[in-house]
Amino acid sequence: MIAPLQRQHVRRRQRISLRLRARPRHARPSRSPQAPAPQLVRRALPRLPVPRRARRGAVSRLLAAAARPLRRRSGIRRPGAATERATRLQPRRVNGWQKPAPAALRPALLFAATLALLSAVILLGTGTLRFPGQASRVEFPDSEAAALEMMHLVVPEEPAAAPDDLPGPKTLKTLSTTVYTVRQGDSVSGIAQKHGLSIDTVLSWNAIRDAHLVVPGRVLTLPNADGLRYTVRRGDTLESIAKRSGIPLASILDWNDLGSSVITVNQALFLPGARMPAADIARALGTLFVWPVKGRLSSRYGIRVGPVDGIQRMHWGIDLEASTGTSVLAAAAGTVADVGYNGTYGKYIILRHSGFQTLYGHLSRFTVAVGESVAQGRKIGEVGNTGVSTGPHLHFGVFRGGEPVDPLRYLK
Repeated sequence: MIAPLQRQHVRRRQRISLRLRARPRHARPSRSPQAPAPQLVRRALPRLPVPRRARRGAVSRLLAAAARPLRRRSGIRRPGAATERATRLQPRRVNGWQKPAPAALRPALLFAATLALLSAVILLGTGTLRFPGQASRVEFPDSEAAALEMMHLVVPEEPAAAPDDLPGPKTLKTLSTTVYTVRQGDSVSGIAQKHGLSIDTVLSWNAIRDAHLVVPGRVLTLPNADGLRYTVRRGDTLESIAKRSGIPLASILDWNDLGSSVITVNQALFLPGARMPAADIARALGTLFVWPVKGRLSSRYGIRVGPVDGIQRMHWGIDLEASTGTSVLAAAAGTVADVGYNGTYGKYIILRHSGFQTLYGHLSRFTVAVGESVAQGRKIGEVGNTGVSTGPHLHFGVFRGGEPVDPLRYLK
């Protein structure tokens, strides 16, 4: 009796345990009646749109056309194509017996052919591969960095020089002079041209104030480069000399082989590359002034007896006879400093030049005004007979630094 009761008790405990497991934990039984479970409604699945095949480019169409015979021979169809009956490859006869082509080899052959065709198209497009007789085409990339890299490949940079091949320190030029004796027929310009120098270099280094004094037998000193000779004066410094002449201080130090900037009075310096003013060159060559009028020289510069009163006095110019109305020309380029009338010189004109002044007297009329710039040889007036005069002529005077000088020294 005990055993059946125990089995019945065990079964009861199992049923309770199963009921507790099926019920959610801490769930309270609902007093309202259970609602019926909703019935599921079966609906048809939505129809998805079939994507259209993308339009192929020229390269894709070319590859497809090239691969079409291979697909027909191998029986491989492209995705999406209608199912066709594949044709088998004809078996190959090897050493008297037939050996069928393996099926795994067909995709590999197709892939290799497609890859070779694509490579050929790319090489033909870039110009690397070209047909016989077709000129090669070189295209540089658009990127700046890539273009620079390409240029390095096309035009490689020169290799750096080895330490043994590097040039040594430059040899600085210093002043050196040669002696030349003037010969018959020589001129200052000819001597300068013969030695590869400028005229002002020869004039400056030899202190030539008048080229007509360079006669045969005179000894000239000629430097080895163009430049001027400068004598140091009181108060000069190398910095001030370099600033006035426009020559770098280092060049003056190097050419004169100076170890310091200390200089002394009356010391001779060579200024490399310096030039003389054009007026000084013309003055030394005797071409500073041209004849202001074409006429006979009736009176020279110096002491003479006055043609009117017969008194001996200094004549501060020269007289040139010419008819009234003859054009008077500017002896040199300059500026009109004064125009007026004087009891002695009558109507006169004074021109100011570089370091000089010229006087034109006894004129009949003027053709310029005060402050006007005139070029050498320009008409400034006309010959007359005004002032103290015995006839129509031109009085021409030259003043240097405010002092009268003989005009014939500067007329060519």
